[in-house]
Amino acid sequence: MKSFLKQCRTHPDHSQIGCDSYLLMPIQRIPRYKMLLEALLSCTPVDDGSYMLAPNQQIAAALELVSHLASDLNERKRQSEGRHRLLYWQTRIGQRFKSPLVQPHRALVKEGAMTLERAQKRTFEHVQSEADGSSTVNQVYCLKSETETKPLIALLTSDILVLIHDNGETVGQVKLHTVLRLGQSKRTSCATARRDGVLRLVDSRQIMYLKLSSEDEAQAWADAINSQLAAL
Repeated sequence: MKSFLKQCRTHPDHSQIGCDSYLLMPIQRIPRYKMLLEALLSCTPVDDGSYMLAPNQQIAAALELVSHLASDLNERKRQSEGRHRLLYWQTRIGQRFKSPLVQPHRALVKEGAMTLERAQKRTFEHVQSEADGSSTVNQVYCLKSETETKPLIALLTSDILVLIHDNGETVGQVKLHTVLRLGQSKRTSCATARRDGVLRLVDSRQIMYLKLSSEDEAQAWADAINSQLAAL
C-alpha cells in the first residue's frame, strides 16, 4: 500500500493532496463547524418570542453538540498519542521492565525531563546491644543518602510513575531507573514542590529530590502525581 501511494504521488499527473490529507479532512471539519456556529450564534438575535423557529436556541444546541464532539475527538487523539509514546518507551526499555509498559487500563498522563539531585534510600543496619550480660543484634532502619546527579525522563501514567535514564539519544536501549507504583502507596499525596523548582517524591523505599526548570513546572508535576494517586 505504501509503495502504491508513493508511486501515485510521484506520478506526473498527480496534482492533488495526498491520501493522508484526505483522511484528515473529516477530523479537521469538526473545529471548523464549531467556529462557524460560534460566529453564527454571535450574529443571531436572542429569541424574544417573535420567531417561530427560535434560531438562536437551535444554533446554541448545535454548537453544544459539536463542542462535545470536538472535545471527545481531542481526548481520543490525546489517548492515542499517549499509547504510541508508551509503546515507544517500552521498545527502548526492552526486558528491563518486569511487565509490559503498555496495558489496556494504562494511559499516559504526563511526560517530561528532570534531574535527580539527591535520593535518600531506606536501608537497615545491624546494631549490637548488650543488656544483662547478654549481647543481641537488632535490625535498625535508616536512610542512606545518594548525591549523584542523574538526568531522567519521567513517565506518569494512570497507575505508575516510571523514571528512565536520559542518555540524550532518541533511539536505542535506555536504562530503567525506578518504577513507583501509585496503587501501592498508602499516602494521600506523595509529591510536593519547592520554591527552588525541586520536586520531592516519597514512597516506601526512598525519598527523591528532582530538579525541574521552574517552580511552576515542579508544582504541575506534583499536582498531576497527587491527582492520579487520589484517583486510585
